[in-house]
Amino acid sequence: MRVPEELKRMLGLLDCNVEHLVAFPEALVSRAVRESSSAERKVVKVFLDELLSRNPSYQELEKVWWSGPIEIIFKDEEYLRNFFRLMRDQLDKPT
Repeated sequence: MRVPEELKRMLGLLDCNVEHLVAFPEALVSRAVRESSSAERKVVKVFLDELLSRNPSYQELEKVWWSGPIEIIFKDEEYLRNFFRLMRDQLDKPT
């Protein structure tokens, strides 16, 4: 699976402070989405739609996560899955 550069860039816009990522994921994702271009958002939205529609394994989700620059380990599969769902859903909202 090829992870688009646009998603890697968007992941890089997240605050790498684990406490913020766990406590305020909506705010961090919203900021990363706002700081991305319309073209980048479209590419990431299509990728996440396709990825999540396949009900990927935790290992696949981790591969996508680790393709970005943030070095935070998620202890919980459901949190990571929900994080990508949150990101996909934020991409539907107007910026």
